[in-house]
Amino acid sequence: MESLPRLVDNDPAARKINADLERIDQEIKDDASSCREMQNSWWYRDTKVSFAAPGFLSLEAFNDVYCDGAAHPFTFLETPTYDLATGEHVNWRQLLPANLLAPQPQRFDLAVIKGSAQMVTLESV
Repeated sequence: MESLPRLVDNDPAARKINADLERIDQEIKDDASSCREMQNSWWYRDTKVSFAAPGFLSLEAFNDVYCDGAAHPFTFLETPTYDLATGEHVNWRQLLPANLLAPQPQRFDLAVIKGSAQMVTLESV
């Protein structure tokens, strides 16, 4: 199973980010351990850096899970974004002005951007 990438810096913000990435990875490993040994089960994970710019880092982890005997696989996407100065997880709803946010009160990071008509217009320019 692929782990999220880590920062090579050793400043306090990088250490905080790496600790959170380790926590996310460990949660996935713990969840997967119960079905990993079952025959006909799988846990696939593909990770990438989706955005790296001065001040911010966004990662993407696509997870596809099937435990033998379940009705169907379970697929989910994790999209943590970090403030590189503080090491804090970015809350887009607090950071962006209201006109750039999607109208629905969804928690998912990508929904905030991809569901915003204003951001979609800016992306297509």
